[in-house]
Amino acid sequence: MERKDTTCKYYMHGACKKGNDCEFSHDLKNSKSDMNCKYYRKGTCFYGDQCRYDHNKHHHHHQQSK
Repeated sequence: MERKDTTCKYYMHGACKKGNDCEFSHDLKNSKSDMNCKYYRKGTCFYGDQCRYDHNKHHHHHQQSK
């Protein structure tokens, strides 16, 4: 797998300092993890749309109603 096919983990958190010189992809369209963000569920995720984990609102409400 080429590096440009792998999303930059730093970019996913808004922290990549290499910009266009980064050897990894900065395309977030298909890079979200299937895992739900535990911080989003708690209402404390600081990464928002840049988070590498899923912010599924339905899952969020389901967790709160337990």
